[in-house]
Amino acid sequence: MITQDDIIYFIMTDRFFDGDPNNNLNIDKTNPQLRHGGDLSGIQSKFAYLQNLGISTIWITPVYLNISGIAGSQPYHGYWPKDFEFIDDHLYTGGAHPAGDKKYLKDFVDACHVANFKVVLDVVVNHTGYDNGNPIFPLDWYRNDPKDPDFSGLPKLDLANSTVVDHFINNLMDWIETSGIDGLRMDMARNIGGYTNQPGQNVKDPDFNKFWYFYKSIVKGKFPQIFIVGEVFDSEFTHIDDNATFQNQSDLNSIFDFPLRERIKNVIIYDRPFTDIARPRLNDNETSGILDLDDPSGGGYYTNANRLVTLLDNHDLDRRIMSEIRTRFTGDQNKGFAFQVAAMMYAFLLTVRGIPQIYYGSETGLEGYKNFGGGNNDYDLRRDFPWQLIGANNDVSVNFADESGLFQTIKKLISFRRNSDALKYGVVITLWVDSFVYAFLRYFRDEVVIVVFNNGYQPMPSPLQIPIGKSSSTDLQPLPDRIIVLLSNKKLVNLFDSTESVGLQNGFFAVTVNGKSFKIFST
Repeated sequence: MITQDDIIYFIMTDRFFDGDPNNNLNIDKTNPQLRHGGDLSGIQSKFAYLQNLGISTIWITPVYLNISGIAGSQPYHGYWPKDFEFIDDHLYTGGAHPAGDKKYLKDFVDACHVANFKVVLDVVVNHTGYDNGNPIFPLDWYRNDPKDPDFSGLPKLDLANSTVVDHFINNLMDWIETSGIDGLRMDMARNIGGYTNQPGQNVKDPDFNKFWYFYKSIVKGKFPQIFIVGEVFDSEFTHIDDNATFQNQSDLNSIFDFPLRERIKNVIIYDRPFTDIARPRLNDNETSGILDLDDPSGGGYYTNANRLVTLLDNHDLDRRIMSEIRTRFTGDQNKGFAFQVAAMMYAFLLTVRGIPQIYYGSETGLEGYKNFGGGNNDYDLRRDFPWQLIGANNDVSVNFADESGLFQTIKKLISFRRNSDALKYGVVITLWVDSFVYAFLRYFRDEVVIVVFNNGYQPMPSPLQIPIGKSSSTDLQPLPDRIIVLLSNKKLVNLFDSTESVGLQNGFFAVTVNGKSFKIFST
């Protein structure tokens, strides 16, 4: 089971590392639309790198046997399946099992488990690869009307057809039983549920399909320990109730928190006020921030927001987060500042609630853009991992100062989170929020962590006096007496500067933070 203890690392297998040149069938590493040779053995050969970074869970792209290609593009990504029963021959080293046997995935999963990694497998159940008019399944297995723009012309399977549902439920069972994986990532989950992902068009298909009904009884019934996260690709803050309702109806363990990602991006990169994240709670008429909707007693929707998968990057967004930052802060003279902003964003990701997911290479500042060069494409979002930056010690080489600094910051944040029960299990309690500053506290038992962000461009001119204690506002969640006494008697130490420590004095916690930066204090 994937839990709040985990850090998920999302790998596009073909772009990560080529571990076995013998399975490099029809590849061209110079063409971004073609396969580059990354495979499962390549991931295994980089276990030491992932362990050094602090990763606990590896999410890999689909492993199905895919079509050969179409219109000058190959399915290096794995999302154009041709046969859902076999592993694509580009991904494994043959000889141990029959060609394409699912046991090759089991071998990989077993190796991951020995190295103390959990594995999430990306799965597809609602479409096939392009078929050039030669359907993979019987014609009555498809339903291409009404047209759904999310499918980009891919043949859409009719999951209102009981035969189709039965086939894919059993297919999922086969992959789980054979491989021993720990989780599934359900591609285009809202579409599986009969919805569209198009913003403002979250309307259920008139023929709501049977898939989730059977999935809940069979897959979740037999394998309750399998963590299943759905791709609900909707960043609209106003649609959180729809997202949560869909998750609850489908009995998904989690969905990706795209709305929070959008708010983090807009606040830290584009200077929206921190009140988009949380409300000050000075009066009852304030607009709720996104984290305020975590609490059901305050009008929240999620069954458990702490189980959401949080992220800054993935393979489908408009651009990687570093490219988003570099688009805002252009020029070589701003490169160092851009990496500083990125570090601030990862500090937020790795201290706020949820299960953090990191997209391969983003820890090095890897960039990428959707629709690169003006075409309708994703390949630039999926660049090869920049192994030329990585030294023999599995850290980014100090010869690349900005990249090394970001890597070390993320590595330290991951280590701190994985060893901090307060960050894994503690509730996020807003201490202070205004347009430029956000401070929150998380505690578990006798461990307390306080995180402070300054989104302004200048250092705080004087220490911010953050009140900690009883509140006269009924809407503000006060801290229990035990935590207030603990903070009064114990200093908190800066995670990144052990010479700085602060304590609670006269009911206030005083701190100064530089512009576009953060501080983390812990007991």
